[in-house]
Amino acid sequence: MNSPQEFCALTQFVETADAASALVTIVRTRGSTFRRVGARMLVTADGRVLHGLSGGCPQADLETQAREVIATQASRLVHYNRENAGDLLYEQGCGGEIEVLIQPAPASRSLLAFQQASVAVKQRIAGFFATGFERDQDSVLGVQNFCFTGGETSGDVPDQVELDQLISTFSAEGKNTHWVVDSGRKTWLIERISPCHQLLIVGDNSGARALAQLAVTLGWDVVVSNPRTDSQASSSGTMAFVTCRPTDIGEHIRFDAQTSAVVMTHSLESDIEWVSALAPHKLAYLGALGSRKRAALLHAATGLSYPALRAPAGLDIGSETPTAIALSIAADIHAVQHRRKGGSLALSSLSIHP
Repeated sequence: MNSPQEFCALTQFVETADAASALVTIVRTRGSTFRRVGARMLVTADGRVLHGLSGGCPQADLETQAREVIATQASRLVHYNRENAGDLLYEQGCGGEIEVLIQPAPASRSLLAFQQASVAVKQRIAGFFATGFERDQDSVLGVQNFCFTGGETSGDVPDQVELDQLISTFSAEGKNTHWVVDSGRKTWLIERISPCHQLLIVGDNSGARALAQLAVTLGWDVVVSNPRTDSQASSSGTMAFVTCRPTDIGEHIRFDAQTSAVVMTHSLESDIEWVSALAPHKLAYLGALGSRKRAALLHAATGLSYPALRAPAGLDIGSETPTAIALSIAADIHAVQHRRKGGSLALSSLSIHP
């Protein structure tokens, strides 16, 4: 599926695109494929593409199919498997099977669903986005897009019975990011709305700046806190700056399961104070920069052990420079975020896509 950042960008593009465009969504996969269920791209009649799905033949074929949908204004399902254009997948080294829904640019009601989902991502509100379609073999009889967040719905909302069933399914799915519900000739793709990953960096030094820049490149929401005693806040783009006491940080940032924090002040006393203040908050990752001796002192002073406190923070990749250290820490956070150990892919038996 698209990342939260991609989803917001896609929504903005859909809002400004005219009717001469088509939305392409992967709605089902089997085996090894180039993207996961829920991944989307937008294709316009003049050749523009937002968030291409692959780099080879499937991409070119999907763009061709999308332009045909723009011309006919009729949605369609496209299959890539062993019997139907399987060579397009094998040329990518995949060999799996995918089913792709291509629909004309969402109309006004469906657009409301995309807008609500985009707002939910930015405001860190939980919910789900649903795409439903009726099929008659490969023909698509109708497409619905609706959003459910904060108890509110918008878009092409189904009747109450079907809506209650989908909400019940969403509530029972735990941490799954997406799932498919088949009901007769109708199929629903349900996608959990997740906020952008948020990273709090405590410190003002070359390492902190390098980590902040890399995190922005990854599409994370970054908050940099300068360990001073006066309180002020400002923001620029996707990076915000806050200056406050450790005990007051909760007034400036909303902590949740998609929030990580790295303490790198180069002062052991300050690090202990910040780690102690951050530990009670809901965090996906809490790390601190430093040597193993310094980390041992930090663990002892705070009473926190691994994995509650990852010190020294980062993966063991031989980092020396601020940029390499930032890469090590960002990779460690990314691995934890996707419930991975951070080892070599060549030695892993897990699916490449989390």
